[in-house]
Amino acid sequence: MSILAQQFPNVKYLKLLLPSDKCSFINCLNILFNRNDNIINKNSYWSELICFSTVLFSTHKDIILNESQLYDSFIRYTNLKDQKFSRDYRSLSTLTIWY
Repeated sequence: MSILAQQFPNVKYLKLLLPSDKCSFINCLNILFNRNDNIINKNSYWSELICFSTVLFSTHKDIILNESQLYDSFIRYTNLKDQKFSRDYRSLSTLTIWY
């Protein structure tokens, strides 16, 4: 992400394909979920980011459901209700976060 951010520092709308590797996927989402904390510490890749979007594949969905901290962050930042996500997560194909 850092190389992309260096080339395009003033991005407001970002759509990326995230890695399917568990550690890399979690790391990328943590960077995006903790964006406000990163701005305060001046570590944010995109300080002007308004919206982030990505396609969720089955491996991503399984990671989200099996990692409780990531699952809680996902529910909080995407404004989905816990029950709705648990019931319908297989049909979700896009993750969108508005800041």
